[in-house]
Amino acid sequence: MDAIADTTIAQAPGAASHATEDTPSLLAVVIETNPLFWVPLQQQTELKSVIESLIVAMNAHLAINNSNEVIVIAAHSGKAQFLFPDPNVLKNDTNPPKMDSHSPNSVSNKSTSPTPDVIDDKRQYLKNKNIYRQFKLMDESVFEKLEQLFNDTVADNSKFKSTVPGAISMALTFINRMRQVREGITMNSRILVASVGGDQTMSYIPTMNSIFAAQGMRIPIDVCKLGNDSTFLQQAADVTGGIYLLITNPNGLIQYLTTVFFIDPSIRNYVALPVNNNIDFRASCFITGNIVDIGYVCSVCLCVLSMIPSDKKCPTCESTFDPQALEKLARKPFVKRKVVANGNSETPNATPTPAGTPQPK
Repeated sequence: MDAIADTTIAQAPGAASHATEDTPSLLAVVIETNPLFWVPLQQQTELKSVIESLIVAMNAHLAINNSNEVIVIAAHSGKAQFLFPDPNVLKNDTNPPKMDSHSPNSVSNKSTSPTPDVIDDKRQYLKNKNIYRQFKLMDESVFEKLEQLFNDTVADNSKFKSTVPGAISMALTFINRMRQVREGITMNSRILVASVGGDQTMSYIPTMNSIFAAQGMRIPIDVCKLGNDSTFLQQAADVTGGIYLLITNPNGLIQYLTTVFFIDPSIRNYVALPVNNNIDFRASCFITGNIVDIGYVCSVCLCVLSMIPSDKKCPTCESTFDPQALEKLARKPFVKRKVVANGNSETPNATPTPAGTPQPK
C-alpha cells in the first residue's frame, strides 16, 4: 500500500514542480484577552477553555517540525503584550540558539503559579519532567505572563477598546525582525487572530495599516472569530489570503483549530476550505458606525463621516475643518428651472393647472 501511495503522489499533477521540502513554519497567535469583551460570551464559553484549546493547537504546530516556531501576543485591555517569546530575544543575538527538543528531562527550574480564573490546575502539568521541552517553554511563559496581565488588570470601562490592531502590528514587526536577523533561513509565516470583540470605528485606520503591511510582507491573517462578525477582520483575511471563520459552537474550538486553521498556506490551494463570500467592503461612519454610501472624507486622515461633527473637528486626527468648505457643504442643492417652449420658466414644484371641461358638440 505504501508503494502504491508513493506512486500515486509522484504521478499527481504538479508533483514534480512542488518538491516535498520540509520548510519551517512560524505561527503568530494573537489572543484577545480583554475581560470586557468576554462578558457577552459567558453563557457560551470561557476564556479559560479558549486558551487551553489554543495551547493544544500551538503545541501540535511545534510537534510537526522541530524547526517550527510560535509567537503568542495578548491583546489585553489598554495594551498588547508578548506572552512568548521574550521580544528581546532577537535584540543582541544575530543567531539565537534553537530550543533543544531532544532532551525532555532538561526543563527549566522556574516555577509558575497561573491565575486560577484563567488556567485551571496547571501546576502539576508544568511540573511533569517528561513534557516535550518546547511545549514546556512556551506553556510556562504563556501561563506566567497571563497571570501577570490579569493581576495587573483594573476594572475600567474607558479601556473598552480593542488592541488587536496593535497586536497584529507587533507580530508583523517581530516577523520582519526575524527575517533580517536570520537572513538566508526560509520560513513560512502566518498570523492567527482569536477575536471576541466587535468592530470599533476608531480602530479602522490602524487595522487597515496592519492589513496592508501584512499583504506587502505576504503574511496571511487567519481569523478565528467568536461572538459577532467583524467586517474589519473579514477584510483582513480576504486581502491577505487568510481564512475567516465564525465559530458557532465554541465548545468544539479545538476541532476548528486543528483542521481549518492547521493547514499551512502553501498547500491550501489543494484543500477544500470554507469560503466567505459575504464580505462588506463599504466604509462605515467613524461617528455613528453605520455603513456609508455617500458621505464626507477628512482630507488629512481619510476619516469617513456620514455627518459633519458639531465641533467642526475630525474625530480621528482632530483637525479643524475649513469653515468655507463646511459652508459650501451645508448649502442646499441648486434646482435649475425648466424652460418650456413658449419661453416662460416653469418651476419643478408648480401646481398643475387642471384641463378645461370639454364642450359638447
